[in-house]
Amino acid sequence: MDNPPKVNGHAQHALLSITSHAADLRRIAEVAAALTSDDDVWQVLQLIVEAAAQSLGGLTHSSILLLGSDQRTLRHAASVGLPPEYTAAIDGIPSGPTVGACGAAVWKRKTIITEDLLTDPNWELYRDLARPYGLRAVWSVPLKAEGGQVLGTFAAYQMEPGRPTTQQLEMLELFAHLAAVAVAHAVTRTREKQLVEETQQQIIALEAAKTALQASESRFRALVEHATDLVVQLDEQGAILYASPSHFRILGYTPEQMLGPFVWQIIHPEDLPALQKSFAEGVEHPGDLDTLIFRIRHADGSWRMLEAMANNRLGDPWVRAVIVNSRDITEQVRAQEESEQARATAEELARQRSDFVAAASHELRTPLTAVVGYAELLRARWPVLNEDQRLEQVRRIALAATRQQRLVEDLLLLSQVETSVSAPQGSSFVVAAMVRQAVDEAQGSYLGQVILQAGPPILRMHADPDRALQIVANLLVHPGLNRLAFRR
Repeated sequence: MDNPPKVNGHAQHALLSITSHAADLRRIAEVAAALTSDDDVWQVLQLIVEAAAQSLGGLTHSSILLLGSDQRTLRHAASVGLPPEYTAAIDGIPSGPTVGACGAAVWKRKTIITEDLLTDPNWELYRDLARPYGLRAVWSVPLKAEGGQVLGTFAAYQMEPGRPTTQQLEMLELFAHLAAVAVAHAVTRTREKQLVEETQQQIIALEAAKTALQASESRFRALVEHATDLVVQLDEQGAILYASPSHFRILGYTPEQMLGPFVWQIIHPEDLPALQKSFAEGVEHPGDLDTLIFRIRHADGSWRMLEAMANNRLGDPWVRAVIVNSRDITEQVRAQEESEQARATAEELARQRSDFVAAASHELRTPLTAVVGYAELLRARWPVLNEDQRLEQVRRIALAATRQQRLVEDLLLLSQVETSVSAPQGSSFVVAAMVRQAVDEAQGSYLGQVILQAGPPILRMHADPDRALQIVANLLVHPGLNRLAFRR
């Protein structure tokens, strides 16, 4: 059997190079596949650092740090070959021009090469963190999004001082780019998910709002269509956009007749200027307007009194109108006016009754005085009076008592009459006879009083005899009276 051909050194190097490149391409393909999958971003970043460790030629220590939400500090995302104590120690370092390699790479937005971190001034505060683990060189490449925004860093460590080869640097930059794509893709997916969730929530909220609006419209329609008040919606010019069905029942106009500027044509001319002024001022200020009372013409030509309360909702996108609620207070106003008239009448009657009581007290005292006087005269002169004289005194007492009874009956009658005094019943009688009787009663009541009577005996009067007698008797006993005359 023939021996196989020998492969010289150059060929062997070329074969190894091809094999290495093929492995790199395979690992890059695996990373690319992971980028298009729905894998967790942390898993993808871990895959990237592991692939990079195998492709960087002996650089088996690497890590990815990402900027936190504060855009200042770097947080550990993935690593390979580095002790957990070290990754924990550098988790949360700030970005800055002199903060190691990763902090400086973010701050300066460029690749930072640290050949020996034990002597590099940027590592003055951090070299004691790396020294225990034998780390000497570190090369950090910033992760940049398509718009140039820095997302974090990709760092590779070496156990000996030195710089990366051109191939190592190119591979490092390639994996840094893949990491940036992975982070940007994750951010995009997160934003898309948030957008989808927000959109779903908005759709749910809109559906809920639509349902609530429909329910509100149904309640509003049911309320307005069966309301006893008048409800209208007016635009900023005062034209009615909507009128409730109650307009027909209260004012005799259909809702369709009320649309437009028609309402201003049926408001009482005396109330129209104030109403127009109030509406013009109200549309300039949102919220409640002043309550107004005005007259409006019914379809039958009569006038109704309305009390209106308005609310300016022109700025409300769901309403865009002035809402006016009015109620018919015609009967209420009429009842109030009748009540005020009745109160005035009652006050006048009370005044008249007070005057009447004052006058009646005097009227009642006069016949009582006569009765007392006749009785006292009869008692004092009983022994010297004959039978006829005694009977005459008794007759006078009876007449005075009869007049007293008549006055009491008149008072009882007047107490039942609230609006006016009933007209007296009149008859014709001789004035002289009536005056003579009044004189006799006055002299009998006040002994020693001198009363002279003169005049024709045929003068007659048409009146109530008892009331005329009472008036004359009252006048005769009045202390300031010295003369009483009757003329035709």
